[in-house]
Amino acid sequence: MVFFQDFVDKLQVAKKKLFPNTWGCVGEMSLVHFRNIIISQWVLLSITLILSIVYAAIIVSFGEFGIVDLFILYPAVVAVFVAVIGMIASGFGTSIYSSADQEGPDMLMKKALFHFCTLVYIFIIFGAIVFTVFYLTVLGADPIAIILLVIFICLFILALVTLIMRTCCIWNKNDLQWIEKSVVEDNTDKGVSA
Repeated sequence: MVFFQDFVDKLQVAKKKLFPNTWGCVGEMSLVHFRNIIISQWVLLSITLILSIVYAAIIVSFGEFGIVDLFILYPAVVAVFVAVIGMIASGFGTSIYSSADQEGPDMLMKKALFHFCTLVYIFIIFGAIVFTVFYLTVLGADPIAIILLVIFICLFILALVTLIMRTCCIWNKNDLQWIEKSVVEDNTDKGVSA
C-alpha cells in the first residue's frame, strides 16, 4: 500500500512539473492568440456582412418590380444572421481580452456568455454551411455564394478552435478560488431558520 501511495505521489509531482497548474487544465491558448483569433473573426464577419448586403442589393435590383424569388435571397439573409450572431459572440470575446482585470469577479460571467454564444454561433454556422451547399447544388455556381461558403468554413474553424481552446479551461484556478471564497462569505442564508 505504501508503494502504491508513493507511486501516486510521484505521478502527481511529475504531472505538476510537466503541466503547471496555473489553470485548471492544460492547453488553454494565450491571451494574445485568443485576441488574434477574435480580431480575425471580426474581419471575416465584417466582410460577410458587406458581401451579404451587396448580394441582396444585386438580387433585388434584378428583380421584376421589386418582386424577387425569396429562395434566391436566402444566402444573403443567412449571411446577415451569421454575421450578427458572430458579432455578438466576438463582442463577448473582445470583452474578455480587453478587460483590465483578468482575474476579476466578472470574468466568470464574461467567459460563460462567450462560450454559450460561441456554441450557438457554431451551430448556426454549421447550418449556414449546409444550407449554402444545398443552395449551390440546387441553383448552380454563384460566385458570391461560393465566397460566403468559404468564409463560413473559415469562421466555423476559427470558432471551433476558439471554443475548444478556451472551454478546456473555462474554470481556471482563479475562478475556482473566487467561487469558493464567495460561497464561504455568502450571507444570504444567515439568520434564516428552516
